[in-house]
Amino acid sequence: MKLNNISLPPVNAGYIAGDTVVVSGIKTAYTVAAVPNTYYKWNISGAQFVEYHNNQVIVSWKNGGKYTLQVTPYNNCSNGQSRTIAVDVEDMPAPEISGPDTVANYAANIIYSTPVSTNSFSWTATNNVSIKSSSNQATVNWGKPGNGLVTVVETSKALNMQKSSVLNVVIQQGKVALPDSNFMVSVTSASCRGSANGSIGIKAQDVLNYTVTVTGPGGFTKNLSFTDNLTINSLDTGVYNICIGISGNSTFQRCYSVNVTEPKLLSAYSVVNQTSRTVTIDLAGANAYYINLNGKTYQTNASQVNLPLNNGANQLQIQTDKACQGVIQKVINMDVITVYPVPFIDVLNIDLGGSKVSTAGITISDSFGKIVYNKQAANNNGKLQVYVPNFMIGTYVLRVTLGSTSVIFKVLKQ
Repeated sequence: MKLNNISLPPVNAGYIAGDTVVVSGIKTAYTVAAVPNTYYKWNISGAQFVEYHNNQVIVSWKNGGKYTLQVTPYNNCSNGQSRTIAVDVEDMPAPEISGPDTVANYAANIIYSTPVSTNSFSWTATNNVSIKSSSNQATVNWGKPGNGLVTVVETSKALNMQKSSVLNVVIQQGKVALPDSNFMVSVTSASCRGSANGSIGIKAQDVLNYTVTVTGPGGFTKNLSFTDNLTINSLDTGVYNICIGISGNSTFQRCYSVNVTEPKLLSAYSVVNQTSRTVTIDLAGANAYYINLNGKTYQTNASQVNLPLNNGANQLQIQTDKACQGVIQKVINMDVITVYPVPFIDVLNIDLGGSKVSTAGITISDSFGKIVYNKQAANNNGKLQVYVPNFMIGTYVLRVTLGSTSVIFKVLKQ
């Protein structure tokens, strides 16, 4: 600066405007007030990047730490007095991965972690079957022999910064050991006889690249693959053999044998008690039964039920929760069969009331429940005769069986 052609020294540097706490890698501008005919020299310690604009400088630092930034004004006469500020550069170190760098092929549930932090983390891996991560920890199921990588990216919202680290992992050939409980094999039976809609389900605890060979009846063969679960549908009834291996591993194999079944035939055997006027029905072939007797519906899961009968003809209908099992229908006539004389001496006459069955089953039990007479008798125009002269005097239970229906009588021998 000149005054009456005399050069004057520059004005001392003014206040430096700019952040004194910054983040590494982020460009920050620092400025001093400009004075006419004055130039500015900047001296910055530890800077990675500097861009000069006379009274302004743009700076970034690579590493965290404490640094100084100084500006000195000058002109053709001399230098002015400098001004210096301290700058605190904050940095986030790359995350440090802890975990094994050598594993066996298909090793499962291998844990890798970084120190606990309020920052967020994202994890990836290569040559793996699966990876599950939660905050600063990841669980990896490794794949075939070779080399793998575990990568973590740490993000700080406070510093608006990301840092990453990579761990090289050597995957060695080795024998795979999985617990007996690793696989759960389930079977769903066919819904109806001949429907061929059974299924087999496989679930694995450890997620790996599994191979499955399934063989079954009629030359059934399927080769499949899965990682954690598999369902094989449209199966006919029969025994199936399932062998599970691991892709790329020739030593591991685990086999199972399962049976795909179908519902049994619905069956119902009824016994009529003439004295109590009830019917006892033994049921088989299902888990749930629906019985309609004289217009009243009963539902049961039991294998035996006792129901009351009316005088005359009783209409009985039985079905299950599966329509394909069909319906059983019969009529129970409480007035059909008669027994006489009561009491009897040597001969017991049975009137079948016009029943067309060719034979009838005759069973007589004593008062202790012991069977003392058991024969099939020919139906002689609806009449039967039972000759039992050697019976002791007393009370007996007579059971007359016509087809799938039995009728019980209490008779007295004189």
